Amino acid sequence: MKQGWFRQHGAALCSALLSSSCCVIQLALNVFSFSCAGFAVFTPYRPYLVALTAVLSLSSLFTNGFTKRSVLNFAACMLLMVSPEIVNYVNRFGYALPQAAHDTHFLVGIDGMSCMACANRIRRTLESVPDIREAKIFYENASAIVRMSSPGDGDRLVNTVHQIRDKYRATIIETW
Repeated sequence: MKQGWFRQHGAALCSALLSSSCCVIQLALNVFSFSCAGFAVFTPYRPYLVALTAVLSLSSLFTNGFTKRSVLNFAACMLLMVSPEIVNYVNRFGYALPQAAHDTHFLVGIDGMSCMACANRIRRTLESVPDIREAKIFYENASAIVRMSSPGDGDRLVNTVHQIRDKYRATIIETW
C-alpha cells in the first residue's frame, strides 16, 4: 500500500527543519535581507525536535527500505539537524588568514543577538569591511574577536555593528 509523500518523508524533514530553525530558516531569511523572524523560540525545544527527527527519519528509512529517496531524505534530515553546529563552527573558527605584525585585535561585547543567524549576519557584515581581516562571533557569550589591519579604529567597528540593525550594540572591551 503506497503512503503519501508527507507521511513517508515530510514529517521527518519538517521536524529537522524546526530543529535547525534557529539557523537554517534565519540564514535563508538573511540572504533575502529579512531580519530575524523570532525562530529562536524553538531553541529550548531543539533536543526534543532532534530526537523526533531521528525517530521519524529512521522509521521512514526502515519502513520504506533503503531506496534512493529514503536515503536522500535521511541524509537531508541529518544535515539539517547538525546545521546549527556547522554554523557555530564557522562563526567561531571560520578560515584563518595570515596575521600581519601590525594588526589590531578587538574584544567586543555585542548585545542584541537573538540567534546564531544574527551572529552569522554580524560576522559576514564585519568581514565585508575592507580593513577587517577576520571576525569571530561568539553567540553564547555575546562577544566577538575582530582583527583589523588599521590600528585603533574601534569607533568604526562599533558603528558598523550598530548599522546592521538598531538592536545590535557593540562595546570595545579590550584592544591588543
